[in-house]
Amino acid sequence: MANITPIFVLGSPRSGTTLISAFLGTSKEIIDFGELGVFYFARWVSRREYKRSTMLLREDYFRELENHAVDFAVRKTEEVFATYFCDSTPFNLRIADFLATTFPNAIFVLTLRHYSGVIQSLERSFADGRRWAGETVPERALIWKEVYSYAPNLPFERTVPISFDRLCLSPQLTIDEFVQRLGILGVPTHDLSLSAFCKSHATTKPRSTIGVVTNDGETNLQSIPSFDRFLWLKSTENDVSAIVSETENMLKQLFPQYYYQPVDWGER
Repeated sequence: MANITPIFVLGSPRSGTTLISAFLGTSKEIIDFGELGVFYFARWVSRREYKRSTMLLREDYFRELENHAVDFAVRKTEEVFATYFCDSTPFNLRIADFLATTFPNAIFVLTLRHYSGVIQSLERSFADGRRWAGETVPERALIWKEVYSYAPNLPFERTVPISFDRLCLSPQLTIDEFVQRLGILGVPTHDLSLSAFCKSHATTKPRSTIGVVTNDGETNLQSIPSFDRFLWLKSTENDVSAIVSETENMLKQLFPQYYYQPVDWGER
């Protein structure tokens, strides 16, 4: 395990975790497991679903389940001769303290996205059959609020934040700065490929991508909207402002350089 370094890409669902994980997975030294989920299941889901055994046996089971999740991820990484594995389960943010203790060498990438874009994207996820995404705007706002409320549990010295909204506005600059900060923490960045930004990870029909493949096979980067300002009504803002305000202020304080409002937020 000493030779394997986990990279946990976490944040609110629909905040760009899959995209950033796919980008990191273009390195030959990093295996992208996508939303692996084994740590989240072992530490969070199982403790809320399995309550039948006596307390002693239950705690023993949970401990073994957590150890198995660690062994499984490390073994699968070693099988492909990688030195890093990437898990982009967004809800891992809920167990950030557990992950930081379990993996003292782990690196955390926090994807930050303004609540407007997350709520709109969750609406599309719900329409695509994902019931967990919330049926109403306030329910989706509560998802954004609850997941990001765990951000203070991250080990800040090992955390690299990245703004999805800024990525959409200034992709090349944002990626360059992101890669530089990863390199400082020792993450291999020399062979990362921008091709990952050419794929849409939307839950419904494909949407505009930051990366565009040219006729000669090169990847160009373009700015795209991070939310649909024409669909974000004043009534929508009124529905969510009281829900998100405390968490948004917390993110602004913790990550003043990385939490951004959409570029055309003031033009609504």
